Amino acid sequence: MFRYLIFTLLVSCATPEKIKFYETLEITQNHPDGTTALADDTLKKLVLKYDLSSFFYTKKIVLDSQAESISHPVLTLNTKYAAYSPIFLSNLLHEQLHWWMELNNDKVSVALPDLKKQFRNSPEIKGAKDPDATYRHLLICWMEYMAVTKYMGEDIAVSNLKHFIHVDKKFPWIYTQVLDHSKEIWDIVGKHNFIPDHLFQQINILR
Repeated sequence: MFRYLIFTLLVSCATPEKIKFYETLEITQNHPDGTTALADDTLKKLVLKYDLSSFFYTKKIVLDSQAESISHPVLTLNTKYAAYSPIFLSNLLHEQLHWWMELNNDKVSVALPDLKKQFRNSPEIKGAKDPDATYRHLLICWMEYMAVTKYMGEDIAVSNLKHFIHVDKKFPWIYTQVLDHSKEIWDIVGKHNFIPDHLFQQINILR
């Protein structure tokens, strides 16, 4: 009953545009259980609270407690952090940004030489087919960090980074660079100007 009341309150506060956008999403629960139901609920709350529409490059989302979070061929989210919306939002944005990267591969590629020069001796991502996967992930993780900052504030975004580095140990080298060298990444992104305003208008204004 409490969760229903919270959801009803969110719907009452959501704009018609957010509600309409949410209704366009194709959300599926694989191996449905309590965590997939909670993840579904968390996703609803995030979409109705924040304007995430510009970050959805695919509207097909699978929630699965038995699978790793992956972007392709269908965006799949593990439900481990279904009860903690900041990490859940990070994971959602991360996988959506892989779709953005695929659509903007040529634009992003021009920044890779500068990233390689700035961040030498980077570790390879295990199993990656793309030799530049680490540098592409560096951009994805930085954009993920900036997006969480935009929606939830810098303190929460930094807390997420530290969680990925020290607890989850998900791409620890990459997230450490984002935490310690965000300005350097920002400068490279600004130099090559490949992030559209509808994703990060404030970044483009500030630079």
